[in-house]
Amino acid sequence: MIWLRLAWRRFDLINLHVHTWRCRHAIGTAMEMAEEAARARLRVLGFAEHAPLPEEIDGWHLPLIEFPAYVAEVEEARSRHPELEILLGLEMDFIPEYEEFITEFASQTSLDYVIGSVHYIDGWNFDYEGALAEWEKRDRAEVYHRYFHLIREMVERIPFEIVGHLDLPKKFGHRLPPELWDEVEATLEAIRNKGLVLELNTAGLRREIAEAYPEGRILRRAAELRIPVTLGTDAHEPEHVAAGLDQALAYLGTLGYEEIIYFRRRRQLALPLAELRKSP
Repeated sequence: MIWLRLAWRRFDLINLHVHTWRCRHAIGTAMEMAEEAARARLRVLGFAEHAPLPEEIDGWHLPLIEFPAYVAEVEEARSRHPELEILLGLEMDFIPEYEEFITEFASQTSLDYVIGSVHYIDGWNFDYEGALAEWEKRDRAEVYHRYFHLIREMVERIPFEIVGHLDLPKKFGHRLPPELWDEVEATLEAIRNKGLVLELNTAGLRREIAEAYPEGRILRRAAELRIPVTLGTDAHEPEHVAAGLDQALAYLGTLGYEEIIYFRRRRQLALPLAELRKSP
């Protein structure tokens, strides 16, 4: 993705993808994340903690017993920072074997929104440094084929609003094979047909791949299909709360996007890009 460098341009910002220490691989409380968001002049801050999963899944998610405490921490941050619109969400992993559990949890009406993501392919968590050795044993095309198939399954079967970091398998440099573009097209069509929102996730800028999710070609095609977008930094520590958001907003403007989507109690709302832009 080509990022525009806009010197001294200031934006009000929106970020719907923030984690806390409760997922066990992030640092920072909800209050600390909110304090950083206030310093960075965010307008909307959405917490999307990794949702609880059955106990036999590895511990990279919010323990079920701690869900009420997570909600309470987000509500406390909201009460202490009225200058921010703070939202309560979850990032829900789609694992077909646990569809009933996932569907029940993702259906909670107390949430503002749910991000649907795929981090596991047939029991393999491909999204962390410990997966690199396994990557070397895998056929890249088959990984992407299975990944996009799971995304489409999730789109059809799970109640959620936002498709998280599409093309995540590129995180460590394993780029999409060009011959699999038909998989991208089919996935974007499924997202559009379900009326879902695509996340522009800036976390990839901080990884080996050094570009956002999804890549520019995918995002341009999403714009052509009029798939709405939202923004997230996938922050796992306070200093990442606003990372890359200025550039992301500028880039979306070049693609013809005129608004950024967010949610309140599962209801879709929009912020015009023209309102988010500020004078130098």
